[in-house]
This record gives sequence, structure tokens and C-alpha cells, in this order.
Amino acid sequence: MKRFFEIIPGAMSWGIIFFFLWLIVTSPFKAAVLIIVYLLFWVCRLLYMSVLLVMAHYRIASRRNVDWLGRCAQVQSVLRFEKILHVVLYTMYKEPAEVLEGSLNALQEVQYPRSNIMLVLAGEEREAGAREKLNAIKKKFEGKFKEIVIVIHPRDIEGEIAGKGANATYAARYVKERLVKQGYDLGHVIISCFDADTCPDKQYFSCLTYHFLNN
Repeated sequence: MKRFFEIIPGAMSWGIIFFFLWLIVTSPFKAAVLIIVYLLFWVCRLLYMSVLLVMAHYRIASRRNVDWLGRCAQVQSVLRFEKILHVVLYTMYKEPAEVLEGSLNALQEVQYPRSNIMLVLAGEEREAGAREKLNAIKKKFEGKFKEIVIVIHPRDIEGEIAGKGANATYAARYVKERLVKQGYDLGHVIISCFDADTCPDKQYFSCLTYHFLNN
């Protein structure tokens, strides 16, 4: 049954192609009309998406110069931004150390107290030398953040499909247990899951915290 549902998307795609080919042979006029309507549909969708992209670009640009950290301090909330802990989770599998180091250099430049940022480096056991690579990176950035935690995702966990999602989930669960044992209120914790090459904007954490406190 599972295989049947996996076949459906591909079968539908090939079915549409063969349907148009059959229609071209049997009824060229109807085929021409359908193809024109189909193309117009995609032109409209392209214009719609382009308008949204332009609007999003200007919306982001207009907010880049906002003092989000200052706004965090002014938010009237039962939570205080000084108590918010950001867990930044980077997943890695066979990426060169230089890639992650570039991301961490960008992370150091964010306009948010780094004493409120816990860095989690999530590697894979199925990558040879993963722990050694992450330990070297940890040593290089030691003292730059509140804490740097290394988590190695075990290979061949029963019922699990290997991939970024499995790695991130395993690391997040590990960190959750760690924070609970340390007495943290999880209602004050925000987790961001990044790829190894993700370089956050300088205002990312301040903006995220502001909206978190407001909502």
C-alpha cells in the first residue's frame, strides 16, 4: 500500500504528459486551447509569486535598521529578554570544518548578548572523525558563547531514516534533557535549527526575541 501511494505523484505527472500527447493527435484544437490555458495559469502564478517576493524584500529591507534589541528591553511582558536562552543547533554531515567556522564567525557578530546563546554542534556517527572535527571547532570558539555542546547522532537507530531531521531531533531531545537537569524553564528557551552554512543576520536573534516576547 505504501508503494502504491509513492507511485501516485509520478504517475500523475506522466499521465498529464501522455494525455496532452494523446489530445494533440486526436483533437489538436482542444489540445491547443488546454495548453494555452495551462500556460496562462503558470504565468499568473509566476506574477503572483514575483509580487510577493518583491513585497517581502522591501519589508525585510525596511526593518533592517530597527533597533530590535532596544525594543526587546521595552516590551511589557512577564518574560524578560535577559532571561531568554537561544539554543542554536547546527547539523553537520561531511561538510568541511571551514564551512561551519564561517557560520560561527557570522554568529559572533550578531547584535544579541552571546552569553544568552548556547551553541549545539550536531554530528553524525556515520561520518568518520566527526567528533574530532567538532571538538576542534569547539576549542576554537570556546568562551565565545554561553556554552558549546557536541552531540553525536548514533548510526542505525531502529525505525529511523538517516538525515538532517533525525540528527536535529536527536540533538534537540538531548539538549532538552540537559536544560531540564540544569533547572532551566523551557518556556524561556528558543531553539533555531541551522544548516552548517547558515550565517544569521546580525539582528536575527533580537528580532526573533522581540516577536517571541510579544506573542
